[in-house]
Amino acid sequence: MERLKFYADTPRGEKNKYFCFKINSILDLESRLIYWFKKGMYIRSAWYESIDEETGLIQNQKIDLVKFVDERQVLFTTE
Repeated sequence: MERLKFYADTPRGEKNKYFCFKINSILDLESRLIYWFKKGMYIRSAWYESIDEETGLIQNQKIDLVKFVDERQVLFTTE
């Protein structure tokens, strides 16, 4: 099982709200992050969680949000 988890400030004024979404792939993770950025979320911290269903081992990978946005800057420009 894989999940995207993050804390974000919402456009409605909620601060540090926790979000957790089941994902199917790394591409799904990327598209979900882009979706929430475009919705006006200020994402403070995000990570990818992977759970090995046989062993129950949980692995977390922090997402470098600055690098993520810099590499995809063209996606966030509005005309």
